[in-house]
Amino acid sequence: MDLAGTLTQRQRERAAIEHRALEAISNAYGTFNILLEPDLTVIWASETARTALGDPDLVGRNALDLVHPDDLQFATAAFAYHDEHAQAYATFEKDWHPDQAVVRVRTGSGEWCGFRLSAFNHLLDPAIGGILISGVLAHDQTDLGT
Repeated sequence: MDLAGTLTQRQRERAAIEHRALEAISNAYGTFNILLEPDLTVIWASETARTALGDPDLVGRNALDLVHPDDLQFATAAFAYHDEHAQAYATFEKDWHPDQAVVRVRTGSGEWCGFRLSAFNHLLDPAIGGILISGVLAHDQTDLGT
């Protein structure tokens, strides 16, 4: 009996189920998720992120390249804060949720759309090692100034 092969197959099957479940949850709530390396390079994007942003090639891009120039200073400061305070974020309760901010992001068609984003700092989590961005299209755009 090939126990290692059986475990590997089961792990792949479980990972596939978890992936489908995450996509189903994202679709149901209209949210998308993007995982960034510490240098803000996109290392993973949910299918819903690629759909919401209209860009199938998010992986490998720097997240700041997608941010509207007028929102860039805010976004840069927010990411710097996450980097500087990674240790503090590691001590937060698991049910803690960060504030949301509306940031204009360039879509694949070149349009600027406001997205309500939350950042979850997992820089010190060895299983993740990045910043998870969760977002949804911002329907109320009165705070965008456009």
